[in-house]
Amino acid sequence: MTDLNAQEPLLEIRDLDVTFTTLNGEVPAVRGANLTIYPGQSVAIVGESGSGKSTTAHAIISLLPGTGKVTGGSIRFDGKEITAASRREIIGLRGKSIGLVPQDPMSNLNPVWSIGYQVKEALKANEIDVSRGTQKGLVSALSSTESALEGGDLLIGRRAKAALLDVLRETSTLPRASLDAAVAAADQRIVVGSTTKLEAVAILTEAGVPKASDAVAGQTSAADINDRVAGLLAEAGLPDAVRRAKQFPHEFSGGMRQRALIAIGLAARPKLLIADEPTSALDVTVQRTILDHLEGLTKELGTAVLFITHDLGLAAERAEQLVVMYRGRVVESGPSREILANPQHPYTRRLVAAAPSLASKRIQSAKAAGIEAVDLLAATGGHGDDKREDVVVVENLTRVFQIRGSGKHQDFKAVDDVSFRIKSGTTVALVGESGSGKSTVANIMLNLLDPTEGKIYFDGVDLSTLGKRELFDFRRRVQPIFQNPYGSLDPMYSIFRTIEEPLRIHKVGSKKEREARVRELLDMVALPQSTMRRFPNELSGGQRQRIAIARALALRPEVIVCDEAVSALDVLVQAQILELLNDLQAELGLSYLFITHDLAVVRQIADQVCVMKNGRIIEAASTDEVFDSPQEEYTRELLGAIPGSRLDVVPAGPGDLSL
Repeated sequence: MTDLNAQEPLLEIRDLDVTFTTLNGEVPAVRGANLTIYPGQSVAIVGESGSGKSTTAHAIISLLPGTGKVTGGSIRFDGKEITAASRREIIGLRGKSIGLVPQDPMSNLNPVWSIGYQVKEALKANEIDVSRGTQKGLVSALSSTESALEGGDLLIGRRAKAALLDVLRETSTLPRASLDAAVAAADQRIVVGSTTKLEAVAILTEAGVPKASDAVAGQTSAADINDRVAGLLAEAGLPDAVRRAKQFPHEFSGGMRQRALIAIGLAARPKLLIADEPTSALDVTVQRTILDHLEGLTKELGTAVLFITHDLGLAAERAEQLVVMYRGRVVESGPSREILANPQHPYTRRLVAAAPSLASKRIQSAKAAGIEAVDLLAATGGHGDDKREDVVVVENLTRVFQIRGSGKHQDFKAVDDVSFRIKSGTTVALVGESGSGKSTVANIMLNLLDPTEGKIYFDGVDLSTLGKRELFDFRRRVQPIFQNPYGSLDPMYSIFRTIEEPLRIHKVGSKKEREARVRELLDMVALPQSTMRRFPNELSGGQRQRIAIARALALRPEVIVCDEAVSALDVLVQAQILELLNDLQAELGLSYLFITHDLAVVRQIADQVCVMKNGRIIEAASTDEVFDSPQEEYTRELLGAIPGSRLDVVPAGPGDLSL
């Protein structure tokens, strides 16, 4: 916890107003916002899309989009008012004093520049001395001994590292049997462009090098900008950073791209880092790894962090202070644990009640106390022992893809001997990281891909035996809800045409009856009937996903495959969609295959859980069994990565709140 006594605020926002100019006049986006951040403190702004949290953050560094402008209030950074600062002064603040990690790494990295070049740009733009380490925790801790080594804060470059490892091999007093391990350890700990000479002395001394300070002092070659780029990428958690710096964004995974943005954001060692939804699109295990690394790095550097997120569990776990925004206003602020345990504003109560990660913790606490969990949506209460008939049986499913490259065809087994059953009226969750084979299983089950081996039985019928007509009838009974509501709806189709299309293709009813069915479906997903005359671009993400659900329900299917159906939504919208899916299951007797990487969502809605890794199901059991006594280390990692899982308070739940 940051000691705030006798400290001046690093950032102080008072009565901030931000407006955007439209054809209909000025629209307020932020109204009377107040926020204080002290040096080294972590603060999170939470709220749904459109609440003004990103607008507030962008106003700090004068990066408001379009017609946005600050129309009132004060922003003081490091004691200076910056709302009236010149463009030159603002540019001087960006990067050097205030860093930014933007939300979408793919659109914020230049696809035609190498990763290293883009980090190098940040160093050059801020005129950083790449030969010296600044604000390094170990350097400051050992500063009393720096007089013994001239230039102790100079960074070790590639040539100097190679020379020092040679010195270690030749002069170490360690036994020969231990030397190879000591060299390997030193190779890991001496990071090109990140380790200082003073740190190198300590590492070599531990490895048994006599007069290590003389050996290090004898290295006169300074680290260059390429060394520093590699050092920053390594600090951000990228292995083999020297090689990675030469690669391009498309060659990186989502997590690696996010690490590159963190390296750029911290390149100039800013006093404040703004992290705008830094991990919202990533798997929970990757998310946790990156946030752990970011937390360690900012603590070492003494950097204050402003998180922007819609996930209250993540915010409470990572930040000391929470600021809750709703419709452009700050409606509540205070210590994270206090707000979780005792939210005051009705909107904060809704956020606490809706966040899946917090609901998961409440369910676990209720189960441990022998109390019925009000957050639980699963048809069998998570026990998974309901005696119902099997509607889908998957047996020994395998799918092999041929990957082209280097003139050869390589076999890649995306799905490897997968078996599970879905009982009528229940939900089976397939859980795993990206690339584990979940969506491939879904596509095979929808008969969009043929299996290499194995069988899928639907109502006792082998899908591989279906003819063209039978397959057409099968599609009427099994429907998908895809992850991205922006991509799964045709932007040229009205909402009416979108929902009505499957009815027309399957020749269901007359034109008048189809229109009545569309109206009924809109009522079912809690949207006004006037929505059917609108187009997808006129709807929010949550409304689009409701349309995707209505379309999936149009033909009255028996099984729905939900492929990451709520992962792209705000927590409030996410909670509404989960409630809707649960209500529809109870009303219509639907069976779900629910594919996700988020075990917090699974805890609420699933009866059975199958954990996938590298194409195989490594653990399959009832939801209660998976959460109470996971058998596999990988499952325990997934559970431990749920945002909020490490909180030492039980968040208030719907039963505690009077909304």
